[in-house]
Amino acid sequence: MLRRGCALILGLFGALFALYFVFFTRYFEWPGNLFAAGLGSLFAAMGLGGIGHLFWARRDTAAFRRAERREPLVDGRLAVVAGPIRPLGAPLTSPFSGRPCVAYEYEVVKRLPARRGHATSQQTDLAGFALAASAIETVQGGVRLLGFPMLDEFPQARTSGREQASRARQYVESAPFERMQGVAALKMFSAFDDALADADGIVRKDFRMSDEPIPFEERTLGERIVGVGEPVCAIGRYDAEKRALVPAGATLNRLWPGTPATVRAKVVGTARSQAKLGFIFFAVSHLMLAGAFYLSETRYARVSEADQATAIRLAIQHGDVAELERVVRQGANPNARDTFGDPVLLDVREPALAAALVRLGANVDVRHREDGDTPLIRAARMGIVDLVKVLLAARADVHAVGAGGETAWMAATRGRCI
Repeated sequence: MLRRGCALILGLFGALFALYFVFFTRYFEWPGNLFAAGLGSLFAAMGLGGIGHLFWARRDTAAFRRAERREPLVDGRLAVVAGPIRPLGAPLTSPFSGRPCVAYEYEVVKRLPARRGHATSQQTDLAGFALAASAIETVQGGVRLLGFPMLDEFPQARTSGREQASRARQYVESAPFERMQGVAALKMFSAFDDALADADGIVRKDFRMSDEPIPFEERTLGERIVGVGEPVCAIGRYDAEKRALVPAGATLNRLWPGTPATVRAKVVGTARSQAKLGFIFFAVSHLMLAGAFYLSETRYARVSEADQATAIRLAIQHGDVAELERVVRQGANPNARDTFGDPVLLDVREPALAAALVRLGANVDVRHREDGDTPLIRAARMGIVDLVKVLLAARADVHAVGAGGETAWMAATRGRCI
């Protein structure tokens, strides 16, 4: 389940990233398009997650309402069951406190010294969890719990000391640990999948992250337990044949301490908060992207005319029509004049680039500031037939007179353009 869920998340993120990358590549240069796509897809995924949280909150609320009305449990439908939880056989014994329980999670961690500018970190030596075959005693009878529910909602007791260290050492000596060093750590996903999808309600997993001897007296021992007879509230898919809550698809069993009323308020409130946070991140990030997009799309509108002409000339020198279109779209005036007062079109020799520049708004009859030549006169004088055809197709003035009273026809005669 975890692996499938991770694959779905990665697939969604990959699809969003591809969409954003294709969009922003039209407007941003490398690597700006990459950063914009990464930021946009990340927070778009959070926004979609917010929608998902609202959907789950609505679904959970409906299940809580059915439980409040004491409606019969229906096979295959999400159900809320509440009451004391008890083992069907012998209870478990928690690793560090030695208390009887129906489920536990634990970890043994080493506190690492804080580095300058960083918070205190920790290194996990051991971790694990277990679930005994158990049932929740409800007004409609006992309902079993199949598939390990994460115990994050139960308080974690952190202890240390000689007595707890002695129990931890005894537990380690009797536990069948799975070693999780190096590449083997990838097996943890498979182990969690097995536990979450367990079919008989009996789960035990113990992981060892270090082969070094562990001085338990110097370690912090963390433990969460579900006590025997503790009032709990569980949500999961109901299986009438097994009379149990079972994991199905993306729906995992969830377990909380307390009554349905207190749990409902917490579940719905948390879902709404997470949805609100996702929407806020989505809105803020996309406002930032919109600002960056606006600045990018108007970048040349905020510079001098000479700088605009320089940007257009660079695109022409690169022979890149797409770059030329992008520069003009970003605010560069296709009729911009350089520091000498000359328009760019007069110096274009490549027919395709001249056609693109005219299409983008360049004046086909623009004149040189000193001799009065037009692009058509110059093209004819240099004998560039294809360029002359492009300018004529753009309806350049064939009667325009340049230096010394020369027309395009006269220049063509001298330039052997005809």
